[in-house]
This record gives sequence, C-alpha cells and structure tokens, in this order.
Amino acid sequence: MQSLGEAALPDADAGADPSRWRPVAEALEHHLTEWRKLGPVEHTVPRKAQANLLAQWEAAVQRLQGPLQQARQVAQAARQALVARARELAAQAAAGNASRDTVPQVRDLQTSWQQQARALPLQRATENALWSDFKSAIDSIFAARDAAFNARDAEFKAHAAERQALIQRLEELSAETPEAQLRRALVELQGQWQRCGPAPRAQAAALDERWQRALTTARAHLNQTALQRWQTVCDALQTKRSLGTEWAAQNGDADERQARWAALPVLPTAWDEALRQRAGLAPAATAPLSASAADQCLLQLESAWNLPSPPAHDDARRALKLQAMKAAMESRRAPALQSRTPDELFADVLRQPTLNEEQQARLDALLQALRRRGPPG
Repeated sequence: MQSLGEAALPDADAGADPSRWRPVAEALEHHLTEWRKLGPVEHTVPRKAQANLLAQWEAAVQRLQGPLQQARQVAQAARQALVARARELAAQAAAGNASRDTVPQVRDLQTSWQQQARALPLQRATENALWSDFKSAIDSIFAARDAAFNARDAEFKAHAAERQALIQRLEELSAETPEAQLRRALVELQGQWQRCGPAPRAQAAALDERWQRALTTARAHLNQTALQRWQTVCDALQTKRSLGTEWAAQNGDADERQARWAALPVLPTAWDEALRQRAGLAPAATAPLSASAADQCLLQLESAWNLPSPPAHDDARRALKLQAMKAAMESRRAPALQSRTPDELFADVLRQPTLNEEQQARLDALLQALRRRGPPG
C-alpha cells in the first residue's frame, strides 16, 4: 500500500485547476479502501503500537484531506453556479422568453458540468444532489422548448388546414357561378389567404401551387363570364340600333315600345340614352351632327381605338395626330370635339339619325372592334 506521505500535493497556485486534485483524491480513496481491508487496528496491531500508528495515520490523512476538501468546496461552488445559471434559463423558457441562444447555452453548461465532474468528483451524496438539481433545470428547458415547438407545429398545421379549406372553396367556383358572386368570392378568398398564417414548410410550396392553379381557373371563369356579358351588351346594342331604325320609320304604341326596350339588356347610360333619342323614346338633346362633324367623330374614334380610317381621310388623320402632338407639347387643351371621351363620341354617332354609306361602314367596323376588345377595364 502506497504511503500517504509519498502522495504529492499540487502547487499552491493549482486551486484554479480542479483536475490537479484528482490524483490526490484517487490516492486518498485508494488508501482508505486498502486500510479498511486490513481490518480494525485493535485486531491487527499490538496494543502498545496502536496509538502511535493511528496518530501517524490520521496526520497523513489530514495532510491530504484538508486541502482536498477546500478544493472540493471550490468545485462544488462552480457546480452550484452551473445549477443557478440552468435555473435562470429554465425560468426564461417557462415564461416563453427563450431565445435562439438558449439551447447552445444549455449545451455549453452541460459541457462545463462534464468537464468539472471529470476534473474533480465531489463526494457521492453532494455530487448526486447537485446533478439532480442541474438535470431537473435542463430537462425543464427542453420540455418548454418541445412544448413551444409542438404548439407552433399545431399552429402551422391549423394554418395548412385553413389554406386547404380556402383552396377548396376557390376550386368550387365554376363558369356557372354568377359574376357578382365570383367577384365577391375572389376578393374575400384572396384577402383571407393573405391574412392566413404560414403552413408547415413541407406543405407550403404544394399549397401555394394548388392555390395559384385554382386562382387562375377562377379568374378565367370570371373573364369568361364578363366576356359573355359583354357579348350580350353588344348584341343588345345591335338590337336597339335596329329598333331605332325601324321605329323611326313608322308609328307605333309608345308604351309597348318602352316596355320592349326596357326588357333588353342594359347598355352604358350614354349609349342607351343616345339610342333612345334615335328611336324616338326620348326627346333629342342636341341637333343632329353635320356630315363633316360625323366624319370627325368617326375619325376620333378610329384614332382612339387604333383602327384604320378610309384612305380618303388620311390627310385628316395625320392632321389630327399632329394636332394632338402639338397640344401635348404646348400643354394646351385640345379643341372641344377632341376633348370628348371615346364613349361620348360614340354616343354622338349612335344618336345620329342617318349616316351615309361610308359612315355606316365605318360605324360597323367600330362596332366589330368594340365587340372584340371586350368590356371596358
């Protein structure tokens, strides 16, 4: 058995490094184990030698045990500091104030604990008690993290379910859905989609792709519905022009004509009023246009709608373009006729009771272009 007197104590400046005390602790523990194996002193040592031997043994043990106990107190204080820091982080996590650095800080604390435990073990009871406190604080941090993760995961899944419901509602819209309902649904669903929280990352891209497909289809339904409605308007425009020509040439029951007119689809107000005047259902607001004024209206419309004018009007078309450019450069108002909107100019032409053959052909071309271009806006 190694003599305790042979065990070397660390240097005086070694207190800051608990690992320097581990050989001392191991030597002392080994010696005490071996001493106990020898049995009681009174059974193995002559009576006269017992007192002297015990005095020497106790002095040797105390030589190591005293400084070792001080080193263990320092190590115990370091462990207690780790427990206190772990409890601080646990309190923050429980209050929902954990940060991105919380888990890395916990990992650092665990590493420090392992290093200290390897450097200088404490007495078993003290070590176990401190480890229990430390582990309890660490476990509560991870439990709070897991609870927050699960809550967030549940929230994301709820968002995914909400987005799926919005997509389903969008996919249920069809070409048979009334236009007003389609418009309201698109506005409502797009607003709800934008306000909806994020879905789980694994589902987000697929949900977005499905939403875009459904949105494109719904918009196509709306465009088709609007186009059909516009075609109905164009048909009504042609019908009302024909009725105006027919009724202007013969007398008839005014009430019956009014009822028949009202049963047709509604036109833009300015157009409908112009055709009513032409059909004799309303008093004329202005005198008919002269042939040159009607040509000018048609020229303005052809220019505004980017349609060709008859070759005979090429000079007038160029003059109109130059006049518009000059007005724009000089920031001056255009002449009264040019300042009118295309819809107003179109109403003037529709109001005209008679048109010559060329003017009628130009109006027919305008009507075809109007049908092709679709509804305004």
